[in-house]
Amino acid sequence: MLLLVNNNRQNTAIFIISIILVFIIGFLDYITGTEISFSIFYLIPITLITYKIGKNGGLFLSVLSAAVWLFCDITEVNQFSSGAIPYWNAIVRLLFFVFIVYLISYIKKLNSELEEKVKIRTIDLEDEIIRHRITLKEVERKSRKLSNLAKKIQGIKDVESKKLAREIHDELGQEMTAMKIDIYRIMKKRPDDNELTSQLSSLSGSVDNALNSIRELSKKLRPRFLDELGLIAAIEWQLKEIQEKTGINTTFQSHSEELNLRNSCSDALFRIFQEAVTNVVRHAKASSIFVNISCNGEQKVKMQIEDDGIGMTHENIEKENSLGILGMKERAQLVGGDVLITSDGTKGTKVEVTIPLMKQIQSEI
Repeated sequence: MLLLVNNNRQNTAIFIISIILVFIIGFLDYITGTEISFSIFYLIPITLITYKIGKNGGLFLSVLSAAVWLFCDITEVNQFSSGAIPYWNAIVRLLFFVFIVYLISYIKKLNSELEEKVKIRTIDLEDEIIRHRITLKEVERKSRKLSNLAKKIQGIKDVESKKLAREIHDELGQEMTAMKIDIYRIMKKRPDDNELTSQLSSLSGSVDNALNSIRELSKKLRPRFLDELGLIAAIEWQLKEIQEKTGINTTFQSHSEELNLRNSCSDALFRIFQEAVTNVVRHAKASSIFVNISCNGEQKVKMQIEDDGIGMTHENIEKENSLGILGMKERAQLVGGDVLITSDGTKGTKVEVTIPLMKQIQSEI
């Protein structure tokens, strides 16, 4: 209500000022005569009142301006060749003023429509932004749930792998060992039966092969070094085994004999290490592997794996269907870390794994 009253007062003031301006311009036009024309200045109050008050006010002021202008011309009628000329001029000026009024009114209407469209579009954009924020929060919430679910699944997988490795190694290994003992007992009871002895010896060799397969499978599922002696010992054992089997020179460096890490962090580092060195053995054609683990106080643990092989192209590093690389990155992300793989595509590849040791999870260490 107060705003409406203020607007009415403002419009009234503009109307009065515009009329005063018309008479001032008319007075100046009168005293200067026909030699100097002030006709263009009439457009100032006409434009002002049309834009601020409206078309009707502009038309009124147009008529008033034409009348004042006519009065000034009539007083100087002797300077015109015909007495009808001032009236003709007044009509032409009035028509021009009316045209200006309608033009300004039309522009004002277009401007109002544009402002209304802008307001509507602004409201739509604000609603869209709100919906986008709600959607983003929902996606983040679901992402956190999926991340927590992935952590639980990975934890269950690791526990089951550990349990399965132990059962395979202990129970199945014991059964195979008992089978081998029984074979030796039979061989001792029937030492003269060469054919039976030959068959039992062959069977004993098959049992030995089965035992070796059981040990290898158990190691792949869950190296006992990782649980019994820790991450450093497990990596040293794995590198030594790679060197013995492939002839690739391996070097391991650590700033401490053992890192006191929580199980999930230790498991992630070892699995990423396994995947990285497996890729080196299979694809890199490398002659050496260097592994370094360091711990920056209580902030983060960093593992570097480097080789001198043929390297990887950027396309291969970023390839979406590279399960090995995706697996390494996902394992790191599950414990809040990340994996960076760099290579110039011609000589060697470097894998850097960084996992933060946040205070809120120190209780797990």
